[in-house]
Amino acid sequence: MDHIEKPISLEPQALLCDESLFCVANGYIGLRAAFEEGYSGGSNNIPTVRGLYANGFYDIIDMKQAEPLHGLVDRKQTIVNLADVQGMDLWADGQPFSMFTGKIMASKRRLDFVTGTYERQVIWQTDSGCTLEISIGRMASFAHPSIMMIDYRITPRNQEVKLHLRSGHEGDVRNMSDPNDPRLASHSVRNMLVEKVALLPAEETTISCITAKTARSGLSVATAVVHKIYEDKKAELRDAVRISEDENRICDHESTMSDHEATLSAYKDVISDCETTSTGAVHSFTIKVSANTSIRIVKFIAVCDLLRHGTGFAQGAVDELHHAMAGGPERLYAAQTAYLKRFWHHSAVEIKRDDDGAIDTAMRYNQFILLQSAGRDIHANVAAKGLSGEGYEGHYFWDTEMYLQPFFLLTQPEICKNLIAFRYATLDAARNNARALGHKSGALYPWRTINGEECSGYFVSGTAAYHINGAVANAVEQYWLATGDDDFLMDKGLEIVLEIARLWLDVGHLSGGEFHIHGVTGPDEYTCLVDNNYYTNALAQKNLRFAVRAADHLGGEHCRRLGIGTDELTGFAQAAAAMRLPFDRNLEIHAQDDSFLSKPPWTHTAIPPEQHPLLLHYHPLTLYRHQICKQADTVMAYYVCGMEPDDTMARSYAYYERITTHDSSLSRCMFSIVAAMLGDADKAGAYLADTVGLDLNDSHGNTKDGIHTANMGGSYMALVYGLAGLRFRDEGVVLCPRLPEGWQGYSFRFVYRGALAEVKVDRQGSSCRVLEGSANIVMEGSNR
Repeated sequence: MDHIEKPISLEPQALLCDESLFCVANGYIGLRAAFEEGYSGGSNNIPTVRGLYANGFYDIIDMKQAEPLHGLVDRKQTIVNLADVQGMDLWADGQPFSMFTGKIMASKRRLDFVTGTYERQVIWQTDSGCTLEISIGRMASFAHPSIMMIDYRITPRNQEVKLHLRSGHEGDVRNMSDPNDPRLASHSVRNMLVEKVALLPAEETTISCITAKTARSGLSVATAVVHKIYEDKKAELRDAVRISEDENRICDHESTMSDHEATLSAYKDVISDCETTSTGAVHSFTIKVSANTSIRIVKFIAVCDLLRHGTGFAQGAVDELHHAMAGGPERLYAAQTAYLKRFWHHSAVEIKRDDDGAIDTAMRYNQFILLQSAGRDIHANVAAKGLSGEGYEGHYFWDTEMYLQPFFLLTQPEICKNLIAFRYATLDAARNNARALGHKSGALYPWRTINGEECSGYFVSGTAAYHINGAVANAVEQYWLATGDDDFLMDKGLEIVLEIARLWLDVGHLSGGEFHIHGVTGPDEYTCLVDNNYYTNALAQKNLRFAVRAADHLGGEHCRRLGIGTDELTGFAQAAAAMRLPFDRNLEIHAQDDSFLSKPPWTHTAIPPEQHPLLLHYHPLTLYRHQICKQADTVMAYYVCGMEPDDTMARSYAYYERITTHDSSLSRCMFSIVAAMLGDADKAGAYLADTVGLDLNDSHGNTKDGIHTANMGGSYMALVYGLAGLRFRDEGVVLCPRLPEGWQGYSFRFVYRGALAEVKVDRQGSSCRVLEGSANIVMEGSNR
């Protein structure tokens, strides 16, 4: 399906979850899907997070260490809630509209992946019997990233009604917090300080503009709001709501107007006003509307910040609104649809199984949310929760390089390029981070960050995760293999890769003829500060070899520019050749690290479900002393490092599968990919089915804090890199498709070196057809 849709639940957890699931964003700004009118009228203290976020826009807060040892992080960046721009309170003949009062005759939410719009549709009856159809749409424009809209339509069905609408624009906001969850901010502070509230005249309306500054980071932002009342003609309506003649229900169709086309003259005694407070503004409208006549009020919202727009950011927000109003909402809708048509042309995926199509819909939902989440400039990346919530405080992790760039690399390579460019822009900060940790050369990327500085307060499972360096270098390598972009490799990629290679040489050492890396943490956060983590060492080996290859490919001139000589390249090659990769001869498996297999196993299947994730219920030392894994670690190395399947891989996979809890949303997709590598298509398909709908099903119980971008990227990887076996090699793209039982087939499109190709797999076989351009694509097997 090309959309998700469901009835509106008023259960508190469902409301918070849906705020995340139905968010609208465009890579720059994002708005959670709280009710415009709030949750008034319901049970007391229904929680809500009315968040408006800008990617890469942050404040700084203190992070006190109980023992402030040298080099520990004492402050961090955090994404900030910019303003509350979504408040719109409606009264009908004096009664406030609420989903908790009056009578809800029908309701649903819908997020459309083709039009890029969200809509809440309600049929509501007042205590006095007046029936209103209410349709509230939202859109964050991909074509005009500073702009979003709230499109509010009201149609009284059985009588004339006096409507009063108060639309808020409030700058006095705070971030969410939860002191009991380490994945969230521990306390709430006022990050945004309102500096100015201005009212500016516009054609037949008024613009409110709030200028605010962060408390400590020195960043400023302007949010601007304006409203327009439009004639609600048939040609302008998009999937509005109506009451069918035989029953009260919501139906999709092209028009609610029947024979009654509204014009502005149909609205009686229109009164509008705008007033300010010290921190915001309220726009109000009072209108009498006849029965079966629709009123449409569009709220245009603009966001511009100092990072992107310079010192003229406030005027920039106002100018954006004038531009949006001049074109009107329909032009913005048309541009949104055109943008998404191009996106799906390159990104189309279809999964056919013997079920209700839920996996196919979930996959498309994930792709759409990833597009909404990815930054498009050097100031931004992809936060763990995208722009849908404040979980992990808006920080960027290794998630981007390992789980998200593989998706964009095959569908939107320019976005992939921009994400790597962010790492290049923060390379100096990574060098400084390495020096702070005692390294004399190289660069170490922070485990979690927004501006390039480390934000990890718990270094044991944060800063010690040096494998993030491997993820960044691997992203450069994969981008180059997929695009052949030598210019980017020369301008940015080579320097990143060489600085990471230098770091590996500095942190590691030769002993007994092997190159060791001590005191690091691998992907498994239930096993920390170990010697020779298999994944980390294997990835370091891969990075070192690519550094040598990239330097040789580009030639001596570029190496001299970066201060790289023959001796240093020789050192990279020697370290890679001598890299220690732990192996247990008794079990004949790869050991996760030098000591892991000497620890007592912990049968996690005996742990009650309510005690997961274990990190919230067991002391870290308890976890570190056992053979128990939060997520794929050694198993992940097999995929990332392109290893060939063999008996050792199969035994290792089976061993680690038994002791992995999958408490991390990043885990199941990797087990799916490696299952496919080992030829077990059914297990690969089962893992994919478990992971693809994680957010739509709220499988981890924390979608309320924001969606899980890495899991979304991982589900795509499980299909394309797992079941389809797609790999980049020197000779071109290689595919080895497999098809699980219960699947009729699947298809997907991908971009490779400017060419567009389509893969189709079904019970009759598999094929790959180049649709645009030319590319060398090798099919290594059929759907066995």
